[in-house]
Amino acid sequence: MYAGVRCPEDFDEPGAEAVRLDVTDPDQIAAAATTASDATVVINNAGIQAGPPLLEGSLGGARKELGVNYLGTWAVSRAFAPSLPRTAAEPW
Repeated sequence: MYAGVRCPEDFDEPGAEAVRLDVTDPDQIAAAATTASDATVVINNAGIQAGPPLLEGSLGGARKELGVNYLGTWAVSRAFAPSLPRTAAEPW
């Protein structure tokens, strides 16, 4: 089992191999997909809440949320999809 974490040096979970992964970093995503190319299931639970109140403040936090919660999830899914098992019942 692999665990994608931003700071592998701080991760200590028996039975899990830490893999450096910031879902907003394309190079780390590609490296994680290569390292864990034998994965059969990917659970991507990365997420943040950094946006401003709806009607005030900078949109910087909202952009960060989109980068992690939407684009990061999509990028990780795309990187791992080619190595995940495929079945005739569920073609890609």
